[in-house]
Amino acid sequence: MFKKVLISVPVDLLTEFDSLADSLGKTRSGLLQDVMRERIGAPRKLSPLEIKALIDSHRGTYEGDSVRAVKEGRPKH
Repeated sequence: MFKKVLISVPVDLLTEFDSLADSLGKTRSGLLQDVMRERIGAPRKLSPLEIKALIDSHRGTYEGDSVRAVKEGRPKH
């Protein structure tokens, strides 16, 4: 359930906030919800763009062939 609210925000702050939301691929409401959840310590859902960025940030961080490394780590009979 959502509730609409009316708040007063300085124009320059709102402009910066909207630019940040746009750069993150979020709506103003979506980013405001994330900020509110973070401030009160509640978990938040990651957007598909954030999930992709997390996955991409871990690509290529492992050196070599993982299958070969696993096989080499096995005990020899």
